[in-house]
Amino acid sequence: MREYIEPLYGCDIDEQRRLHVRYFKPQPLSIIEDDNGAAIGLLDVSDKGDHLYVSRIEVRPEAQGRGVGTAIMDGLIREGRTIRLRVFKNNVRARRFYERLGFVVDHESDDEHHLSMHRAGEVT
Repeated sequence: MREYIEPLYGCDIDEQRRLHVRYFKPQPLSIIEDDNGAAIGLLDVSDKGDHLYVSRIEVRPEAQGRGVGTAIMDGLIREGRTIRLRVFKNNVRARRFYERLGFVVDHESDDEHHLSMHRAGEVT
């Protein structure tokens, strides 16, 4: 995420480590594995009652472009629930990815570095 964080907040590695130690919680994380069982990413999704919240979906660069993220998100979408998430404004690739999956921007502010997005659940 460095390419998105550094332009917004600068690059203070020590500060990033402190923040990581303070906020990183491994319990809700799921490891994304390829067909051979190698770890290629992370997924953090929490059930907020009326919606799912995707805090993090990260796929290693060498595994990107293979449909991994799409498959993960399609699985969540098939649950039929509203999904909410945030992306860095400067992460145009992520925004396009989510828009392609039917997500829309809820909130965009000049003084914030994130976009809030959602995809409405489907009644079955």
